[in-house]
Amino acid sequence: MTYLSDSIIEWYEKYGRKKLPWKSIEPNPFHIWVSEIMLQQTQVTTVVPYFQKFIARFPNIHTLAIAREDEVMSLWSGLGYYARARNLHKTSKIIEKQFNGFFPTSFHDLISLPGIGRSTAGAIMSLAYNQSYAILDGNVKRVLARFHQVSRPGSETKYESSLWDLANKHLPNKENDKYTQAIMDLGATICKRSKPDCDICPLKTKCQSFHFNTQDAYPMPAKKIRIRKMNKTFIVFRNREKIYLEKRTLNDIWGGLWSFMETEDKKNIQAIIKDFDRNSKIVKKLEPFIHKLSHREIKINTVIVETSKNTDNFFALNEINFGLPKPVAQIIEHLKLER
Repeated sequence: MTYLSDSIIEWYEKYGRKKLPWKSIEPNPFHIWVSEIMLQQTQVTTVVPYFQKFIARFPNIHTLAIAREDEVMSLWSGLGYYARARNLHKTSKIIEKQFNGFFPTSFHDLISLPGIGRSTAGAIMSLAYNQSYAILDGNVKRVLARFHQVSRPGSETKYESSLWDLANKHLPNKENDKYTQAIMDLGATICKRSKPDCDICPLKTKCQSFHFNTQDAYPMPAKKIRIRKMNKTFIVFRNREKIYLEKRTLNDIWGGLWSFMETEDKKNIQAIIKDFDRNSKIVKKLEPFIHKLSHREIKINTVIVETSKNTDNFFALNEINFGLPKPVAQIIEHLKLER
């Protein structure tokens, strides 16, 4: 045990988040895996209702493995980073086939599965099996970087490596499940990205950033990501109470989800409409809105087009139960309210 691990476990006993829906007296590896995938790039408060709905529909590996992809994606709609859902579904099929439906119990097996990297595998081994494995999610990186004042060298690989070395250094020799949950909780609730609550932090006695008042400087920022600004026009073909949707290919930004026809060039709108149905016409334009992704900021324009065409891809508004990108779901909700 180190000062950091000992202090964090003691703090967790009093203040840790012990009532999260994926925590139980007897740890459920399937629940822990689903929660860890959902928590990648996403906060706990956002994840909780998604997790509860997901587990209610897919309580075990088998139910997830035999599900249709569209149903899996529908329960992920709005959570973002949709490759996570596709990998979750793909992995469940692999576990069903190669591991006879039993969740893997070794780090080597876990890390070989789609969507499970070193940190996620470590979290599962620790939280589900109380094994001594380190994790390095965003919360843990922040705690370690501030506690040790870890500088960011020119190489991102070296920076990650130095943090992994520290993560392993602080692993306790017992209660590793508590420690793992504790350091994640500390980063999420006290050692926050901005305005950390250092006065009530159990690590302040030996935290270098607290000692030198450099909390705002650590973790040192990575190279700023360039946000690409885009314009998209959604073309909503409507036949009475039905709208046209098509499934996006996997290399699309909304791969595997259902969406409207679209264009980035407004000059193409009329050609797309006439090609779809030469007798259709634009009846309305909705107010544009901004949709933000990690590396993109998209201005969404929407035109409503009346058509008499009625193919297999027309769906009643109240019968859409598959995966949709968030802006598409917003537009559909708007159309429902207009009825």
